[in-house]
Amino acid sequence: MILFITLVYCGLVFVLVKIKLLKPTLLVKLSPVAFFLIVFLCLFVPMMFWAPSGNVIITKEITRITPQVGGTIIKVHVQGNERVKKGAPLISLDPAPYQDNVNALKAQLAAAKQNVLELKASLVAATSAVAQAKAQREVAKGEVAAAASSVVLAEAARDLAQAKLTILDDTRAQDPGAVSKLQYEEAVQKLAETKANVKVALANEQNAKTNYDSVTLAAINTAVANENKARLAFESEINGVNTKVAQVTAELAKAEWDLSQTVIYAPADGYVTDLVLTEGSAIARLAGSAMINFISDEEPAYIIAAIKEKNLRYVEPGQPAEIVLPLYPGETLTGKVDYVVWVTGEGQIMPQAQIPMVAKRVKTGGEFGVKITLDPQWSSYHQPIGAGGIAAIYTDRGKPTHVIRKVMMRMTAWTNYVFQMPGQ
Repeated sequence: MILFITLVYCGLVFVLVKIKLLKPTLLVKLSPVAFFLIVFLCLFVPMMFWAPSGNVIITKEITRITPQVGGTIIKVHVQGNERVKKGAPLISLDPAPYQDNVNALKAQLAAAKQNVLELKASLVAATSAVAQAKAQREVAKGEVAAAASSVVLAEAARDLAQAKLTILDDTRAQDPGAVSKLQYEEAVQKLAETKANVKVALANEQNAKTNYDSVTLAAINTAVANENKARLAFESEINGVNTKVAQVTAELAKAEWDLSQTVIYAPADGYVTDLVLTEGSAIARLAGSAMINFISDEEPAYIIAAIKEKNLRYVEPGQPAEIVLPLYPGETLTGKVDYVVWVTGEGQIMPQAQIPMVAKRVKTGGEFGVKITLDPQWSSYHQPIGAGGIAAIYTDRGKPTHVIRKVMMRMTAWTNYVFQMPGQ
């Protein structure tokens, strides 16, 4: 552009010399050089700051669909670049392994629920066993009392037999013929029997006490322990649900979710690009491994202009911009600055064990991205992702330089009919 203006000036000087309005002096002959320097310093250098320009690219958010489960592809429902509606199936994986897992877990859930009923019955039985053990202890307590009474009766009978035998002994001592031998032997036998009965009664009493103090108490403790164990098993819950049932329910929910992921659906209206999946191929669930690139119609395309950092000083959101795309020769599209992306990849240092070698990383004179949104009147224009061009931003300063930049943009737009400018 500056060369064109200088040539126009040279032509004007040539005409003025030819018509004798100027004399071909050394100063006149050197004036194009001076004109070139003045225009360059006063217009084109400030224009880089007041109306900066740079290459642009049309970009868009692409949904990278990663399968959540692995398997064999049994059906590819779409072709590359075929438009689909939201919710339309894209690919189907073999659901058989996941369906089998769901069926197995449903059976486990039924068994777990049945086990809850069995645990309830076990708790009822354990509670009944505690009541029965306590009742047996009461019976044992009564047996101790009965055994004690038997001891008293046996001892009384023994004392009576002893008293009778003593009387017979005294009678025989006074009159040996007064007591027959048979009567005396019966009294001795009776005393021996009552003494034996006392021993038996004492043994029964001891057994009854042992049964009451140890056996029945141990039976109660065992029954109570069994009841507590049965109660813990039955009342083991998470949010009111038996733990085993809750565990299997959670596993079943995960298995059903896995089964639902065997069909991948379109997340929005749009199309799949660069589809390379085929039926019969196997895919695996790998973190960060996208199998499908989906372009949504709901996500608008936007333009990113690469502006040198030294020319960004006066760029602000809301400033007008112009874009020239080789796709539309002769057209100068208009828009506005959304924002400046004040970060570049060179500024990112990835976490690592070694200290970064700054001398090798640091670069100067880089470019920053400026997001530009087209004005509504250009919404019907197709904006292919990856298309490039040139953009100019008109800041709030140096209005005269804007005129030069606009002329340059339109010259570029018209030259796109013939050839594509470098950088576009």
